[in-house]
Amino acid sequence: AKKIEIEWFPASAKGIKMLKAKLDGLPVTYQSFSADVIYDKMLKATHDYVGKNILPANSNSDNDQDIGDISKNMMAICDINGDWRPELLIKNIKENTEFVYGFNEKIEKIKAKYSGPMDFEYFDNGCIKHKSYGEDDESIERKKFTPYQFAIYDKKQDIFELKGNVYIWNKDALPTNPEYDNKPFPTDIDVTGDGFVYFIFDDDFEDAWWDNKAVDTPVYEA
Repeated sequence: AKKIEIEWFPASAKGIKMLKAKLDGLPVTYQSFSADVIYDKMLKATHDYVGKNILPANSNSDNDQDIGDISKNMMAICDINGDWRPELLIKNIKENTEFVYGFNEKIEKIKAKYSGPMDFEYFDNGCIKHKSYGEDDESIERKKFTPYQFAIYDKKQDIFELKGNVYIWNKDALPTNPEYDNKPFPTDIDVTGDGFVYFIFDDDFEDAWWDNKAVDTPVYEA
């Protein structure tokens, strides 16, 4: 999959003008609505965000969310799942959270499609990769690896669904692993001898932490 480069704009009146100019140049396909209608709704969402400090209504409620100071936040508009329909992306710097919104034809509104800890990496196969919840800078530096989660676009639900999680075990940093009852580093799995093994959890990862086995670097990179 190819990584999508996102062009970010400030959450300001100037940023809205830049987003509008970008929208005017985007091809788009909707079954029941013209692009102009969709763009107007997206621009209104950005005006409400910048002018009133509220995010579009979330996927489960019509209530607006007050998100406080947005002076350092960023916005972008880009098709991130390859369906020729742009999504509205918002970075909330203070809360370290990134949001994905898009127009939903069934409810005729801008709808939340995903959110998680910054910074997202977007790929043209409809995948989003981002830092795992609860991982601070200290633990990342200790492991020399950023544990991450990935979500995949579900066309039927019109959302990005969290599908998996990836962690690493660094032998130099942790000869024994306190998260695994102080088990010694699995040298039998580390066939390459680089001192790293990986834990790759599928969409059932929340219930399968202890059941998954580590894999060597070539398996992870494949």
